[in-house]
Amino acid sequence: MRRIAVLLLCLASFWGYSQKLVRAEYFIDTDPGPSKGVPIIGITKADSLDVKNLPVPTTGLAEGSHILGLRAQDSLGMWSPTYIMSFSILSGNGNLSTFNQSRLVRAEYFIDTDPGPS
Repeated sequence: MRRIAVLLLCLASFWGYSQKLVRAEYFIDTDPGPSKGVPIIGITKADSLDVKNLPVPTTGLAEGSHILGLRAQDSLGMWSPTYIMSFSILSGNGNLSTFNQSRLVRAEYFIDTDPGPS
């Protein structure tokens, strides 16, 4: 029994090893697939990625609503889920954009079978 406990402890410490981000990319409106987006330059091996000041060019985009997708790749080659944000190009200036800042007010989870909302 003690050997099993030690083995499980060793496996748990192996599974807990965190990977470093080595690559990140973005796309606007159409997802070209992992590793085919616009590379985010200057990524160093890190645990997280700060995209608050990410310079995303909006020149040439039509006025109206768009989506921005972001994802990162870790040192094992695995891609993160794509994080999607919506933004709008306002009239008068093709470079002016605003991100819709929405806040989560409720969340839920399920295992195996989705019981539906709420």
